[in-house]
Amino acid sequence: MSTVQTRPIEGGELIRLLLGFAIDYLRWAILVPAVFAWLFLAAFVLIIVGISFQSEINDLLVEGGAWLESRYDADELDAKAERAQAVIDGLIAQGWDGVKTWVFRIWAGAALLGYLLGLLRAALFGPWQPLSLRRKLFLVAMPAVGCGLIILLGLVWMMLAGATGDGALGMVMAAVVAPGLVWVLSACSLSLSHLLNDVRERLMDPKQLAA
Repeated sequence: MSTVQTRPIEGGELIRLLLGFAIDYLRWAILVPAVFAWLFLAAFVLIIVGISFQSEINDLLVEGGAWLESRYDADELDAKAERAQAVIDGLIAQGWDGVKTWVFRIWAGAALLGYLLGLLRAALFGPWQPLSLRRKLFLVAMPAVGCGLIILLGLVWMMLAGATGDGALGMVMAAVVAPGLVWVLSACSLSLSHLLNDVRERLMDPKQLAA
């Protein structure tokens, strides 16, 4: 019976492997702010759409409230609301230091989650073929433009309905600035991540490292 000979990992290879893992995690840590920025932009888009179709949203909320009341006891709903308010009050009472601690915890946890999901995807489907930085920036620009157009259309609808008042100009500026800021943040994160990926590839390939 033939046996498979396994070669022990040398010290230099182990160091490169550990550095590769650290760089991968750092790449995800750099991408996390952009991910949360997109989540906030999506929430902003939903708010604008909700305001534009306020009457329809109110009907849905009334129906949703009736469904919750039929499914849960009123005292139970009040208890859940009190617990949520207690958490918010606790964060406020802790001040900026407490909020900062939770921000860093969420940041580190989200980066770890993204890193582990990346490892899982690579194990299931093989290594990801990296895109060029220019293509990455172009792909990120398309949803930014789409979000800006949705916000502008929502604001136009609100203006026609007379629901914007004196804040119309500020809302239009927000519709242009918000997606632009998210794209700039994404471009910075993707550029740094792309640079770290190049460093990782050179580090994992001794031939490129010696070149």
